Amino acid sequence: MVARVIEVLFLAAGDGADLRTKNRIREHGAQGFELKRASLACHALGNHPAIWVHSLSTGWDGWLRSSMIVVTRKERRLDRGVHRDLTTS
Repeated sequence: MVARVIEVLFLAAGDGADLRTKNRIREHGAQGFELKRASLACHALGNHPAIWVHSLSTGWDGWLRSSMIVVTRKERRLDRGVHRDLTTS
């Protein structure tokens, strides 16, 4: 078994953020978001740069447009779950 290190982002709505972004951060961001993926052109958000995040508070997963968010704090921490190392089985 192997522990996994995750990157946790604490976010705030940036200048010009839309209501959707503000609501997602307010509703799901209390314990931070795990950064899952970054894209230079997210089709779901009009081909704008975006990040795919997982809420550590509620379990919500979704895209947030990069230009609408501000990273207020960044941490690396051990994932709460333990994942099996498939290279040794």
